[in-house]
Amino acid sequence: MSSDSQPILEQPEAPDLEVVVYLGVEQVWKSELPPQLEVGRQNMGGLHPEPEPYVVAEGEGGVPRLIIAAKSERRISRRHIGIRVSRGAVTVANLSRIQPFVCNHAVVEPGEERVCDGHTVIRIELDDRSIIIGPCGDSGSLRSLANQTRAPGFHLSTRRLELSQLQVAPPDQFMTWLSDTIEVLHSAASSPDFLRLACQAVVDIVKLDHAQVLLREDGHWQMQAAHTVPSSREAPTPSRVVLRHVVEERRTYWMLPTMETTESLMGVSTVIASPILASDGDVIGAIYGDRRASPGGDGISELEARMVEVLTYAVASGLSRLKQEEEAMAERVNAAEKRTRLEQFFSPLLASQLLERPSLLEGRDVEVTVLFCDLQGFAKLSDMLAPRKVLQWLNAVQDLLSDCVIHNQGVLVDYVGDALLAMWGAPIHEPDHPLLACRAAASMIRKLPGLDAIWRETIGGVTRVGIGISTGMSLVGNTGSARKFKYGPLGRTVNLGSRVQDATRILRTPILVAESTALRLRGEFETRRVGQFLLHNLQTPETLHELNPAADDDWRQLRDTYEAALNDYDAGQLEAARERLADLQRLWPDDGPSNFLRHALDAPDAVGRIWQLKKHEE
Repeated sequence: MSSDSQPILEQPEAPDLEVVVYLGVEQVWKSELPPQLEVGRQNMGGLHPEPEPYVVAEGEGGVPRLIIAAKSERRISRRHIGIRVSRGAVTVANLSRIQPFVCNHAVVEPGEERVCDGHTVIRIELDDRSIIIGPCGDSGSLRSLANQTRAPGFHLSTRRLELSQLQVAPPDQFMTWLSDTIEVLHSAASSPDFLRLACQAVVDIVKLDHAQVLLREDGHWQMQAAHTVPSSREAPTPSRVVLRHVVEERRTYWMLPTMETTESLMGVSTVIASPILASDGDVIGAIYGDRRASPGGDGISELEARMVEVLTYAVASGLSRLKQEEEAMAERVNAAEKRTRLEQFFSPLLASQLLERPSLLEGRDVEVTVLFCDLQGFAKLSDMLAPRKVLQWLNAVQDLLSDCVIHNQGVLVDYVGDALLAMWGAPIHEPDHPLLACRAAASMIRKLPGLDAIWRETIGGVTRVGIGISTGMSLVGNTGSARKFKYGPLGRTVNLGSRVQDATRILRTPILVAESTALRLRGEFETRRVGQFLLHNLQTPETLHELNPAADDDWRQLRDTYEAALNDYDAGQLEAARERLADLQRLWPDDGPSNFLRHALDAPDAVGRIWQLKKHEE
């Protein structure tokens, strides 16, 4: 069922025409005139010799080629006459290089052509052959089934086949028909080869010479499958008249040859066509078959026509199945592509939920926790290493950090240079979003040494990060554009998280959390109150807490001593605070918050001061 199939029949732009060939006074061939036709003698050369005269073969470029003379009849060229129908006119061209012919009493020399009115009779004389072109006459008796063909999805039992009202076939023959029909029905439900099987069944049941499955698109008919009786002649061009009736009335038609048309052994074909319907009732194709008529030969019976219609219904059902499978496959591919895109930002669980409820991505106000993670010393490292090495290391670090976010059900909002922004609490509500964010931060700190084991020699040290976390209300939605999707938060909570992350550089501690986050950890992580700060570009002070994912007794002693010194400071007892810090710094001289507090105690206005932190530049 290739979409590359060439049209075999187009909607006519002129009245339906027929062409009749006479040898002397005997009619030897008759058919509807296709849009293009070449006429000439038989060509016996090549790998595929052409058939005997009065058969249509395929010519150059797929143009039908009517053979009217044997190879030995040299007065007729192999390509002698070209006939083309367009917009009510018939163009008759002399394709021969040496032999003229007569068209409507005028000689047409080699290379010349005549344009004739398609509404009148055109007579061409070539040697002892006459070719007559004119409006289609009644070449046979056109019959149809009483009812319209049903579309797929309708039960055939709604229109029962009353055998008592039909010409009943012998039992053995009828059972063979039934067996063939059941095979096609079964294949239509499962086999990709059902079109060919349907053609074969039509040929076997109705004893046709040829059967074709034609599909119709934009007025063009294209052959998708065919079956021909061995040693049969070439299949003739399908009848536009019959196909037009099939399309207009959506029922099965067949044409029985009259006595006049069967007087010659080369009489016209008996043809049958049954519409293939889409589920909405549109005619999307037809099963078309023909049988060369012979004197005394039987025509197509109504029972045979009914059996063809059943086979056509099977084809329609099979095509409907294929369409449904293609649509289902497209939906699966689309869903997989959507899932892949979503999993760039969300965990697999979140991605599945968003596929089921895409409305969750709409903008709304919701409480979230945001995490900012920045690589410290990145600018210096970029100057030291080759750009390719820097990029490889950065990708490795961001992969590790991203995995920690996704593993803890977070949303990857953005990467900005060497910084990462993640979020919890949206689009799916999660009451423990502060805890999940802190788990992701703890996982980052725990896993970085494994990365350093690979990169330490290259970067000349260890990878240091600063992580800032805050919790609060935020407007969450697509913060990108129609061209570039970026789901994330906006508002003070985001600004606060960014400033908390900046503070990690000044306070020299890996993880800092806002108090709104620290109060929601339910004892899973231990924290240290670092102090109250007025952060860069924020109007209200914020209490910051250090989070230590690997707290031990030594760290707890450090925390307790520091917080006692901080309480002394807040109470204005500066000497007591200095004494505690002196003891603390003898044991932990590199503790960042302690060093910051010591410098704060030396300030002239130290009592009651809220420390103001400006944005730290590397």
